[in-house]
Amino acid sequence: MYPEKPWKSISKEAIACIQHFLVVQHDARYTVDQALTDKWVSDKQCLIDIAKLEEEVGKQWLTLELDQAGHFVEKM
Repeated sequence: MYPEKPWKSISKEAIACIQHFLVVQHDARYTVDQALTDKWVSDKQCLIDIAKLEEEVGKQWLTLELDQAGHFVEKM
């Protein structure tokens, strides 16, 4: 289903997470809470990358931000 380029370099965890997002049946698709606790999304490096992306585009999709240690903290 995924062509070798660029998917060969994508981790199995990332592909599994993406597959959960692409489920057609609403009840079987990841919820926001499930997505945020997925093994791949909750990886520290992934969280740092998401925060950097949000900063680059000037829009924050998550309601959390990283502290200096790289952990997400709730905004006040």
